[in-house]
Amino acid sequence: MSVLFLRRQGVLCRALFCLSAVSASVAAQTIETIQVHGQSTPMTKVPLAPSSALSADYRDALSTLPGVTVNSNGPLTALPQYRGLFGYRLPVDVDHAPVIGAGPNAMDPPLSHALPLPAQQITFYAGVAPVSAGAETLAGKLSVSQNTEALFSDARRLQGNLTLQATNQGNERNHSGHVLLSDDNYYAAMTAMEQRADARFDGNNNAIPNGFYQRRAMNLQGGWRDAQQTLQWQYNNLNTDASGTPALAMDIEYIDAQWYRASVERQLSGNHSLSVRWFGNTNQHGMNNYQFRPTPNNKARLNTVDSRALGGSVALLSRLSDSSTMQWGVETLAARHNSVITNPLMGTLQIDNFNDIQRDRYSLFGQWEFNADSWQLQVGTRATRVEAQADDVSHSMAMMMPAVAGLVERFNTANKEQSFQFVDATLNLVWDWSDGWQGTLDAGVKHRAPEYSTLYTWLPLGISGGLADGQNYLGNLDLNEEQNRQLNLGIAHARQDLQFTAQLFYQDIADYILGEPSQDTLANQVAMMMGNSVPLQWQNIDAHLWGLEAGLVWQWTSQWSFEANGALTRGKRDDRDEPLYRIAPANFRVAVQWQQGGWSAGAQAQWIAAQTDVSSLQLETPSEAYSLVDLHGQYRWSNGLLLRLSVSNLFDTAYQSHLAGINRVADASVPVGERLYGRGRTVHGTLSWQW
Repeated sequence: MSVLFLRRQGVLCRALFCLSAVSASVAAQTIETIQVHGQSTPMTKVPLAPSSALSADYRDALSTLPGVTVNSNGPLTALPQYRGLFGYRLPVDVDHAPVIGAGPNAMDPPLSHALPLPAQQITFYAGVAPVSAGAETLAGKLSVSQNTEALFSDARRLQGNLTLQATNQGNERNHSGHVLLSDDNYYAAMTAMEQRADARFDGNNNAIPNGFYQRRAMNLQGGWRDAQQTLQWQYNNLNTDASGTPALAMDIEYIDAQWYRASVERQLSGNHSLSVRWFGNTNQHGMNNYQFRPTPNNKARLNTVDSRALGGSVALLSRLSDSSTMQWGVETLAARHNSVITNPLMGTLQIDNFNDIQRDRYSLFGQWEFNADSWQLQVGTRATRVEAQADDVSHSMAMMMPAVAGLVERFNTANKEQSFQFVDATLNLVWDWSDGWQGTLDAGVKHRAPEYSTLYTWLPLGISGGLADGQNYLGNLDLNEEQNRQLNLGIAHARQDLQFTAQLFYQDIADYILGEPSQDTLANQVAMMMGNSVPLQWQNIDAHLWGLEAGLVWQWTSQWSFEANGALTRGKRDDRDEPLYRIAPANFRVAVQWQQGGWSAGAQAQWIAAQTDVSSLQLETPSEAYSLVDLHGQYRWSNGLLLRLSVSNLFDTAYQSHLAGINRVADASVPVGERLYGRGRTVHGTLSWQW
């Protein structure tokens, strides 16, 4: 571990600690965590290596960050949560751009599109994210991207990496490899990946329902630069085959996804630089409820969906003086969605559920930063407009079911053009009050427009945008945008061998979008005819969240280091004493790491408290406390060969994470409606060669 002093654009940034961090649910991993302070918005950057990514995605690395947890709806369907907010409220960028999934239940969330690329890292803003982080960042911002500066090299070189990983459970294996050709002016790289698992088992040695997955991917990228500019591009192809999502009504049959990126960064003069980005993605997605779980033929459903997205951004950074900078930017994003539901086993059903959904976003921002000797100030504002539209829908049973015909007619004759305008504002202040001690004050007002599923779900269906509570939902064309008024207070202490941080936050959210029992006569009648309970209709309410986070890193010798962090979050509605749904329970994690020469080893223990503050409206049940212990060890040879062995859940604990989804697979080891179990003891083996 070392203390780094970096100067970027005249701002003294102290990268205080480079430490091995380990995840909560897998064996301790060597993930270097760099917390950057001394700038107006403290943030954490977590470099990732393919050899340390033991999960199918990066959910384990995220769970090491204070205040960040992960909702799991399946082995490839992870939704990060920060301070009680998740899903669309916490956007995740992949290589500096959004990935618009096709699944209306977030079956293919952005995190599932992040691949083990060279120089990959997670960027996470602690507290209130600045307006430059993006639009609709109600809960903040997470970004999985490459440090592309590391892909260039001083001299021409050809290098590569091959990583082979396997576990003792269900023939699970994750393999990846990449090759890179580069010099000081250009690079070209190719990465390939294959991941699969046949089954997973819990601490009771029972198969976790539909814990299988399989997918493969390829990434091509290149870059060129000279003294004035840098041009870069990427193309990614991801093919997911049969994969389980036991917390949702269907499983993944296939996902064929492509995303692409291009950027130009140019130094206009000594004081001005320009960044231009262009990005997009396409997803073709099929999901069904009969191929991988028992379902009567008359209730078999196949949902064929697709999404397209195209966007771009332009940002200008200007140095006004030695102590201040100004950043301006404009962004646009256009997304399209379609969804058709059929019964391929009987051939008597077709529902045009979402027909040419359009959601367009236009946004511009300005952000000013001032840096003095003992304090830094950053203020910004962002104006955003969101426009949404939907075409007419249909249902093959409308002729025989008047209530269904009524829903179709009502939706098709309604005014489906929606628009939302709002302005975000943030203030981030950092000051030094004594030797090694800092204080932080973050305040902001952030907004988020309703997603298309909350507006345009005209038929009561289990489309919850990733809530995975097992209930049916109905859209609402009268929804308002959410407004989050945030306040964050923090302290930090740093010296050569020790770092401590703590933050206290409060969030007051007006027009929070939440399901309420439907008062819609037609929709309720259709639900009862389908044998379902009264659906929940999306409504605006007021809510608040509060909590605290703390972290400690101590390098007590050159070989030994210690890390601890914990978080507590509470969230409730304002109109009645009702907790918000699926809030992470209090948690605490400690890790110890030893490293000498090519050897390293570590251990981690995590304690998760019981969660009794649950939402009765969404039939949420309390969860019990549990603890997990993980171990790992590795040796790296001088020729680039690395061998790692690790054990997660060492004591084979049978536990149910409060953020695990609710099982919806019949005839499984867990009854329908009960929370899914986590994995039991798992031995991981990794062999990696870097040349």
